[in-house]
Amino acid sequence: MGRRNSKRGVSEGPELEWKVVLPKDERVAATICSFANGCGGLLRVGISDSGEPVGLADPQVVLEQIKRVVRDLLVGDVEWTANETRPEGNSVLDIRVEPSIQRPVAVWGAAGEDVVFVRDGSSTRRADGAESRALKYSDPRTHRLEDKHQRLLRAILRERPARLAAVARTAHMGKQNAKRALVQLEENGLIMIREDGDYWLSPAGYRFLA
Repeated sequence: MGRRNSKRGVSEGPELEWKVVLPKDERVAATICSFANGCGGLLRVGISDSGEPVGLADPQVVLEQIKRVVRDLLVGDVEWTANETRPEGNSVLDIRVEPSIQRPVAVWGAAGEDVVFVRDGSSTRRADGAESRALKYSDPRTHRLEDKHQRLLRAILRERPARLAAVARTAHMGKQNAKRALVQLEENGLIMIREDGDYWLSPAGYRFLA
């Protein structure tokens, strides 16, 4: 579960993450990569774990680190912008990452391999082979869905692990009908399926249910 600022009513999620300071370059690259492979996202630097602005001593240093990460570690086209804000007089750097048109975006790994990262709720994790292939062919635009599709999305959010039988049962559907509808959801970029058969919501799927 992502961190939440109850006073401000905001939580980390598929499109939002905050940091007091930037972590190591590889972790920054993974976060930016995952945003680009989803619906985009906002990385706020200078925000405490509780979600309060504490400020940065030198935002320019943070900006230069972001530039270096994007230039040296990311593989693929990544559009991003940086904007310094001053909530409560504290300097905060907002990094806005746009969803990539040519996916998947990857991170140049230490062993010289391309590693694809995706956003899973409020976490960033490494994509498996099936997910990387799905990113290449999925359409991230949200289409108008039928009631059965909405039930399946909610079932995937509820079940852990979200395997076909459990999802179909929770959505009150037969397995074959559920499987066909899940294929449509995957084609629309709203869900992905891991190699072990576990379904999960893409950032677009989370946005649809928001």
